Amino acid sequence: MSSGYKESAGLHTIANIAIGLVVGVAVMWFLILPAVTRSRQQDTNEDIVAFSDQIAEQKAQISALQTELESYRSTSQETENAQATASATQESYEIVMNIWDHFYTGDMGSESMVEELLKVNADSLGTVGRDTFDEMTEALYPQVCASLYAAAGESFDVANYETAIANLEQVMKMDEGYNDGAAVLLLAQAYEGSGEQDQANVLYQKIIEDYPDTDAAATAQEALDEQNGGGAGDEDDQEKDTDTADAGTEE
Repeated sequence: MSSGYKESAGLHTIANIAIGLVVGVAVMWFLILPAVTRSRQQDTNEDIVAFSDQIAEQKAQISALQTELESYRSTSQETENAQATASATQESYEIVMNIWDHFYTGDMGSESMVEELLKVNADSLGTVGRDTFDEMTEALYPQVCASLYAAAGESFDVANYETAIANLEQVMKMDEGYNDGAAVLLLAQAYEGSGEQDQANVLYQKIIEDYPDTDAAATAQEALDEQNGGGAGDEDDQEKDTDTADAGTEE
């Protein structure tokens, strides 16, 4: 009896232990593990949010730096432009004052003075500076244009087109419409003589548009017509031939 009781008590103990293990496993599975999983998920979500915030902050900082850099570049460019304008204006005033002294003392050639005056940015000058500049150019430009135009004509006549072009380009800087477009016409012809037909044609067309009803425009039109197979002149000849043939037929 005592022995049977002991065995029964032992079995109960083992059964209780087994039941305890099962209950412990069940508690862990259904209660503890989900709680741990939720905790880990929450930590992961918090890490993701924090990481996203860091990325957003970095992007904002980069954007701010880019904006600041662009602002600096813009300011720097404006400063450079202002400095360049100030430098050009100063140079223009220095040229005007220097040439003014030579202009009244007469110790410098007209072409040399004009060469310097062509470097001036007249629009940057103030009232006094511009008046002084205009007084000199009004006196110097016409005589220098006449001299260079005559020299260009002489160079053109001996097929020295390069020199003719150089002189006429200077004339264009002083007075583009010099002699009712004749200077532009001679420049176009010099370009044509040097083999630069496209450049010549551009100038021929410009003469026709800017100086209509002038001898220069008529000559420019003839030059373009010749390139197009004779143009109006050939058409007139053809009409005359047709009229003559018709008259002979009627007789």
